[in-house]
Amino acid sequence: MLQFHRRWRGVALAGLVSAWAAASEPPAIEDFVAGNVNDMVRISPTGRYLAAIVRIDDEAWFRIITYPEKETSVSFALSERRGVADVSWVADDLVLVQLLRRLSGSDAMGNYGALFTVQAETGKVTRLEPGGLAYLLPQDPDHVITYRTRDRFTEAYRLNVRTGRDKRIARGAAPRGAFVPDRDGGMAFSTGVSETNREEIHRRVGQRSELVESYGLDEAGWRPIWFGTRPGTWLTYDTRGALDTVGLSLYDEATGEHESIIRHPKADVSRVFYDFTGTRAWAV
Repeated sequence: MLQFHRRWRGVALAGLVSAWAAASEPPAIEDFVAGNVNDMVRISPTGRYLAAIVRIDDEAWFRIITYPEKETSVSFALSERRGVADVSWVADDLVLVQLLRRLSGSDAMGNYGALFTVQAETGKVTRLEPGGLAYLLPQDPDHVITYRTRDRFTEAYRLNVRTGRDKRIARGAAPRGAFVPDRDGGMAFSTGVSETNREEIHRRVGQRSELVESYGLDEAGWRPIWFGTRPGTWLTYDTRGALDTVGLSLYDEATGEHESIIRHPKADVSRVFYDFTGTRAWAV
């Protein structure tokens, strides 16, 4: 079965690179590895702030540090019963935090828990509607796309991070699926597994979904993951061909052709990272 890794966590990491280029002086390496900072280090789009999860005496703290002053503007402890799934800057003054819930009677972390924003200057925390963070919308920094699962079907919501309100914008065409956005933040593709255990790829046209590809779980295939460099093209994970690895390809919707970008004979393309604009990508 084609393995799919959602890409949203890569945005913040790739944002580090673009933020360094924009900042007048990049933060020192010691700011990332020294002291108690040990997880979820994220730099805001302009490099003005650094957010991180800090461990102090076995307790997790969330902190925001200003640059170039290197002063702590926000600091508060997180509940020991909750882990942090991700930290993402949605704007230069606003950071989004996704928590994990600890499974009942266990030390293991389970499904996505609370989702909240933190104002970089004031430290104001705003609790948002529940859901798993799926996609940032750099062209619309007041909104993000979140997922919820209802009756095995994934639903996509456009969440206003300023007001905390959300609106459902799509429901998956097949169970246990996900969505792929277009450049405007709409849901272009819906993926999932059918009742007959076949991977399905549906193209969303308005409120309708059209099946464009289907293959068995033990068969080679392709799956869209992000919009491409040109209108009507899509980056895909692709396992078809002679090599027994996952490659990165570009699918042209008009011609139906797949152009191979990266295919290693021994290693899979397992992650794809994007800059804060979502228009440049790096494959790992």
